[in-house]
Amino acid sequence: MPRIQSNPERSFAANLANEGPRAQAATGLVFLWAGGLYGAQTLIYAAHETGLVNVGSAGSLALIVVPTVIFLGVV
Repeated sequence: MPRIQSNPERSFAANLANEGPRAQAATGLVFLWAGGLYGAQTLIYAAHETGLVNVGSAGSLALIVVPTVIFLGVV
């Protein structure tokens, strides 16, 4: 008897492809926002580490919280 292996990533990709263009567009939008927010956060942290920008302790906390809140609003 052949052994059936479950691959969750493949199942997710297959389900996403079968959902149609609307689901694919929504997923793409979520990935776009996630990448944009993460990229902005990373660039600001890099500028802070090199001394170009001084965000302070409150700004550092805001860099952690604000992108997460925005992303949760998008999702």
